[in-house]
Amino acid sequence: MDLKEIDKIVASIGNSQEKIVSLLHAIQETYNYLPEEALQYLGEITDIPPAIIFGIATFYAQFRFKLRGKHLINVCIGTACHVKGALQLYDDFKRYLEIEAGEDTDKDKLFTVDKVACLGCCMLAPAVQIGDIIYGHVTAESIPNILNDFLELSSMGKIDTDLVVKTDPISGIVKICLCSSCQASGAKEINQEIKRVIMEENLPVKIKNVGCTGISFQTPLMEIETRDQNVFRYGLVQPEDVSEIMLKHFKPKKVSRRITKNIYALLKKLYTDCDRTKVIRYRLNVRDKVNSPYLNCQKQLATQHSGEMNPLDIDEYISRQGFKALKQCILDDNADNVVRIIQESKLRGRGGAGFETARKWKKVKERAEQPKYIICNADEGDPGAFMDRMLLESFPFRVLEGIAIAAFACGIKQGFIFIRAEYPLAIERIKQALKICEERGLLGKNSPVNLELELFVSAGAFVCGEETALIKSIEGERGMPYYRPPYPSEQGFRNKPTLVNNVETFALVPWIILNGAYAFLELGTEKSAGSKTFALAGKVRNGGLIEVEMGTSLREIIYEIGGGISDDKKLKAVQIGGPAGGCLPASLIDTIVDYEHLKDLGTIMGSGGLIVLDEEDCIVDMAHYFMSFTQKESCGKCTFGRVGTKRMLEILEKMTKGEATIGELANLEEIAVVVKKNSLCGLGRAAPNPILSGLKYFRPEFISHLEGKCPAKKCKHLIIFRITDDCIGCTKCAQRCPVDAIKINPYVKHEIDQELCTKCDSCRLICPNGAVVKE
Repeated sequence: MDLKEIDKIVASIGNSQEKIVSLLHAIQETYNYLPEEALQYLGEITDIPPAIIFGIATFYAQFRFKLRGKHLINVCIGTACHVKGALQLYDDFKRYLEIEAGEDTDKDKLFTVDKVACLGCCMLAPAVQIGDIIYGHVTAESIPNILNDFLELSSMGKIDTDLVVKTDPISGIVKICLCSSCQASGAKEINQEIKRVIMEENLPVKIKNVGCTGISFQTPLMEIETRDQNVFRYGLVQPEDVSEIMLKHFKPKKVSRRITKNIYALLKKLYTDCDRTKVIRYRLNVRDKVNSPYLNCQKQLATQHSGEMNPLDIDEYISRQGFKALKQCILDDNADNVVRIIQESKLRGRGGAGFETARKWKKVKERAEQPKYIICNADEGDPGAFMDRMLLESFPFRVLEGIAIAAFACGIKQGFIFIRAEYPLAIERIKQALKICEERGLLGKNSPVNLELELFVSAGAFVCGEETALIKSIEGERGMPYYRPPYPSEQGFRNKPTLVNNVETFALVPWIILNGAYAFLELGTEKSAGSKTFALAGKVRNGGLIEVEMGTSLREIIYEIGGGISDDKKLKAVQIGGPAGGCLPASLIDTIVDYEHLKDLGTIMGSGGLIVLDEEDCIVDMAHYFMSFTQKESCGKCTFGRVGTKRMLEILEKMTKGEATIGELANLEEIAVVVKKNSLCGLGRAAPNPILSGLKYFRPEFISHLEGKCPAKKCKHLIIFRITDDCIGCTKCAQRCPVDAIKINPYVKHEIDQELCTKCDSCRLICPNGAVVKE
């Protein structure tokens, strides 16, 4: 092994312990894993003890000690993906690639299949990431096409995302979002087709990359803005629709070309039935808020100007009052006044606990010692949450402005943006935005705020969402929480006063400074002011990023904004707050969403994940899913988090198999109460919430599992699939079965081999006659 690469990595990044995570990322990128000899050599040429190196490498899920394939397939198993069959999809990928049991890489070392806690594309569940490309709504049948598409794109090199085709004069603008979720829906292909049509037809049109609208249920989206400022938006666009949409609004420059197009359109109308084009079907009125409950019911502050600005065009951001709040703070030169405004606004941290933002700011500001630090917590680890990702990808300058204002108010000159490695596009955009701000003199050592920010890419540990664990991670230690007090505002990074807020909290700050505290107070409830973003996903028709006024009811969110339950099923529950939250039953649909009401009902707002469950979802399965996640992600520092979560998981595991007893159910509840009361950190104390809320509202469902029955017919060990006499012998189920548990026998009633059946549900979903049933 050529260890000279390690010398280059260390020379580029540094040799202190605080650089260990970055060093390990670079080594793994170089070798496709962490070779033991590479880690030993790293200990020899740096100031980092070998025990620390190996301790860090084994702590974070992103690092691996076994050579992986050339390409990594990350199957998302976040909450929304889980309820859409992600675990079955993971098995489907391994089966298609003929990966042997106990292995994760195919025999040709081309692909490695792994699970990832969340890709932040919950509205497109189930989602899969291959390299830096995300695919949404993945099925077993689409696996071959997805892999072929990825290999084709890889062979072409980096996808062309140059978004400006220069033409003069300009007759209009075509806007398209290329955030992670929109790309997963096919936006990159639409972007390429738009560029092709512009060049081929010589259209006087400019393409503009914009931040996401959050209307993820209609992606890919195209927005046409003509010279007379008329706006037309089209959803669910396919590549074959692009030319038709473009030529409906823009005419080719050459007369001969226009005549040819007009003749072709006339012939098409005369000789085919294509005059009723897809353009009509794809036209949306979502720009007209009166006709769009999805937007009309929202209150956009953090997501203001969504779908309008280029995320990395700083001039456009400035033209829409960007950095005006920061400039106002600097000109006033009154840090006390800034803190006062935030205090009067009653802004609470949007990362989960809802702690008063101004209290943190005041504590850090009052500390005299220097240096002091600021950290933006972008480690959005909750499965089922994608608010921070979309804010960073669509509004990076707004987040940076909020950080700069907070740093000015608290007298801070250094800081970090702590971001998930699973968000490559967010990392790239915030990195570019930071560079642009430094070049413009808005940030950096010689800027008016004299603030230097550094990007810190995490390595996959859910517990690092807790601020003390996050700080330890930046310091080059295992991301384990520590007892408080002292709080980070007193002794944080390097034992100095440290301000930690999450992405959305910082994104709201510029709006509050510009519009005043009382404008913010006019929104929301008495104790929960302002707006809140939510990741609306699961069994809901209109999933996406939404921002609503605090105090909005679940009914309004699900039925007016979300459009109701998919496939006309019945609402069963709303899972809110991620792994630390709980499931609220349909009977509580009129609950208003704010910190106090949710806490009183046994759940929390969390960072804003909101997953809708229907009658086919099992509450015991959901409790088992969240406890599996929490137990795996436990840092292991305290007994309650380490052992308590394991014991609860063991009981839930038996329950999903119909093997638990009534005594074990009582033990489950007792352990949950003890863990909630005694765990070291907030994550551990909230871990039992899915169990306790489940028992509070769905106890009969837990009792049914003790009797070997799953009312939702979700738990695989408690159901079987059977083909009834309604079978017409069409063979579709046999063709779809991934394990050949159904033999092809045309025109004869089919049978399922129960020994081979993996209960993937493919046969039932494909049957045209409803002859496959779950029992």
